[in-house]
Amino acid sequence: MKILVPIKRVLDPDLIARIPFDADAHALRAAPGDHKPNTFDEYAVETALRILETTGVAGEVILVSIGDDAVQDALRQCLALGAHQAIHIRTENNDTPHDATSVAALLAALAQRVQPNIILLGKQASDHDAAQVPAMLSERLALPGAFNLSQLDLAADARSATCHCGIRQGTLRLRVAFPAVLSVDLRIVAPRSVRVDNRDTAYPDGLRFAALRQVMAAKKKPIQTLTPAELGLGETPLTRITGHAPPEAAPPCHMLSHIGALPPHLLFPNRPHRRGAP
Repeated sequence: MKILVPIKRVLDPDLIARIPFDADAHALRAAPGDHKPNTFDEYAVETALRILETTGVAGEVILVSIGDDAVQDALRQCLALGAHQAIHIRTENNDTPHDATSVAALLAALAQRVQPNIILLGKQASDHDAAQVPAMLSERLALPGAFNLSQLDLAADARSATCHCGIRQGTLRLRVAFPAVLSVDLRIVAPRSVRVDNRDTAYPDGLRFAALRQVMAAKKKPIQTLTPAELGLGETPLTRITGHAPPEAAPPCHMLSHIGALPPHLLFPNRPHRRGAP
């Protein structure tokens, strides 16, 4: 079984508040150490590893990331968790990053070459929160898709699964035959969220951690590099980012000395109030 897991390198959400904003460039002035793998994608890696472990099927987890050479750091962090291979789709145009449409096109072209049984993605990226690529990828490859998974019940032969998809009204259960495109929610790493034929499989809650030996071994693992041209595609996205702006500051908080200082419509919200009336 082959499981392809795309990884996006993003700004660390825990550090964004401390990263200075460049008003002239309309962007954050981030240092190399301010980035990490997208959290949702790390959960997809954990899910992929659990699928192989719980089914006992021979297989491999193949990572892929799109961008300049800096994305290899994110790939190696996920290799240290136990992934088997990594592919870097190298792009040069950092001033015009790839949008969801071009990312889906590149991943679809790679999937046609790799022929994975499952393409497993995080449901969204923590930087733009668009959640567009999984559905676009499913459409491009004409494969069944199940998104926002909180639980995955695999068949004993690992050829299909019942997917528990989070929707506004609750949970939707879909039976999906592989190959398929799946995206996972953060709840997928609960102790019993990945199972085979409903057999009880208890994992520790949350992500696994890489041991120092695995981290050092991941630094030496080869990463295959491809270009968009080798996949038969160009580098021009259909949309481009024209600017960033920080959120508006909250209005100042005024401390009142006593309750009588509150405006009448706050003291008595159900009483009709005329402007200028006491």
